[in-house]
Amino acid sequence: MQFEPKEDEVYFCEDEGYGIVYSHEKKSLYKISSEQAKKLKEIKKRQSIIKSDSREIVNFDNSNLKKIELIMSTACNLKCDYCFANGGNYNLKIRNIKIDVLDKTIELIEKSKNVNEIVFFGGEPTLAEKEIEYLCENLRRKGLFPKYKIVTNLYQLSNQLIDIIYKYNIIITISLDGPEWINNKRRKARDGGNVYQRVVNNVERLNNKGINIKAIEATYMTTHKEAGFSKEELKDFFKDNFKIDDIYIVDELNEKENEVESEIGNLFQKNNLESCDLLFLSSYFQENKKLYGICNSGISSICIDPQGYIYPCHLYINKNYSLGNILNGKIKSFKEINWIREKLGCYNCSARYSCNICLAHCLISNTSLEDKCMKVKKENSKLVYKMFRYLDTHNLQNLNKGENNGRDQIRSFE
Repeated sequence: MQFEPKEDEVYFCEDEGYGIVYSHEKKSLYKISSEQAKKLKEIKKRQSIIKSDSREIVNFDNSNLKKIELIMSTACNLKCDYCFANGGNYNLKIRNIKIDVLDKTIELIEKSKNVNEIVFFGGEPTLAEKEIEYLCENLRRKGLFPKYKIVTNLYQLSNQLIDIIYKYNIIITISLDGPEWINNKRRKARDGGNVYQRVVNNVERLNNKGINIKAIEATYMTTHKEAGFSKEELKDFFKDNFKIDDIYIVDELNEKENEVESEIGNLFQKNNLESCDLLFLSSYFQENKKLYGICNSGISSICIDPQGYIYPCHLYINKNYSLGNILNGKIKSFKEINWIREKLGCYNCSARYSCNICLAHCLISNTSLEDKCMKVKKENSKLVYKMFRYLDTHNLQNLNKGENNGRDQIRSFE
C-alpha cells in the first residue's frame, strides 16, 4: 500500500521497535518498520511547516452560523454546589430573556439562511416557557423550522410546557447525576423537594404523552468515585432505568482531570469492546469524519444571553468575551478559535479525531492550553498502541460494521 503522509497518522514507539500508521482513507491500522515510521513523520513535519503560513482564517458571518444557544433564563430552581454558572445566573441579573432579544434572534436566523438548530439553555429554561413558545411560534409563522433542543434539569414541568414540547418536537436532554442517593447529594432543590424523584415522575409524564427523552448529561464527581461508581456503571444505570442510549458524562470542572488513558485502559482490561468502540475506537473508524480539535464556538455557533449579549458559548459568558449585542446588530468575529488551531497545529494533529479540548474549560480551570494539548497528544499515542495491541491479540481486526470478517483493519506493511 502507498501511504499519503498528508492524510495518514504515523505513530512510532522506540520500546516496541516498530511504527503504526492509521490510514484515514482505508480506516485501517498498519504495522511498519521503525525506519519507515521515522521517514513518514519527517515528511509530515515538513508538510505541516509549509501549510502553516497559508491556511485561510474564517471570520464570523451569517452564512457560517448553524446553531444558536439561547440562555432563556438566568434563574434556576436547583442549587447544585458544583455549578459553573454560579447557580445558573452567570453573575448576571436574574431574569428571563427579553422579547426584543428574541425578535432580533429571529431576524438573524432569517438572514443567515443556515441556522438549523436552536438550543434552549439556562439557568433553567423551563422557567421561561412563554418565551420558548414565543420564539417557536414566530419562527413557524415565517416558515422557519429549525431543530429545537432543550437542556433541562426537568424539575419543573407544566402541562402547558409538555404541549409546547410536543407541538414543536423539542428534543430533550436532561441533567441527572445517577441514582437518587448520589444525585440528591449535590443536586438540591431550592424548595427542598426530592430532585431525583421529581425528574423520574416528569419523565413518565412525558412518556405518557408520547415524548421520549433523547439524552442524559451527568457530571462525574468525587461522590461517584468514593462510592466506587465508575463511568461505565453510571451509563449502565441510566440505560437500565431510563431506557436511554445517549449518555454524556463530563468531569466536574474544578476537580483534577481524570486521565483518559486510565479510563480506556480499564475497558481494554475488561475486554469490553463495545464500550471501547463507543469511547475511542469509533472516532478512528467513522466514515467522512473531519474534525480539527477544539469546537467551533463563535464560528458556526453562538450563545445569546437574556439581554442580547453574544458569546462563543455559555462557558464564555463574561463581558470580556462578548462578541457584541444582538440588539444593535454589531457582532465581532471570533478569529481566536481558528488562530489557536493554526498555532497548535490542529488541522494536521494526530489526535484530531479524538481531541475534546475546550478553550473555555481551560480558562475556567486555569489550565495552560499548550500543556493540555501536549497531554492529549501523548494520551492519544498511548491509546493507539493499546488499541493496536488489543485488536491484534484478540484477532478483532474489522471494526467497520457490515464488511467481511478478516484481517482488514490491521496489516503488516513490508
